[in-house]
Amino acid sequence: MEYASFIAMLIACIALYTALGVANRVSELEKNVYRLQAHVRRLYKQTGIVFEPEIDKKLHELLSSGKKILAIKQYREMTGKGLKDSKDAVEAIMRGEDAPDL
Repeated sequence: MEYASFIAMLIACIALYTALGVANRVSELEKNVYRLQAHVRRLYKQTGIVFEPEIDKKLHELLSSGKKILAIKQYREMTGKGLKDSKDAVEAIMRGEDAPDL
């Protein structure tokens, strides 16, 4: 009986470790996507083409609903930036400017 519970506990630990690793990897990939979008945004701006990726749409939706703090939180999560940088970026977006480059 002890052996079976040990095996069950070992399997649960492995599953938890794997799930945490996957969640961390997804978070890192989301940050990388946002950084790439910032580069693409700059290239589009140089050519005069409008570029509004999904993250910008989410931020604009939050801001148009008066949810500035949630927008700052969303920006922080997607970019990995600190609170001040995220606040400055969101406020730049509110003024109609581009968010600072990543």
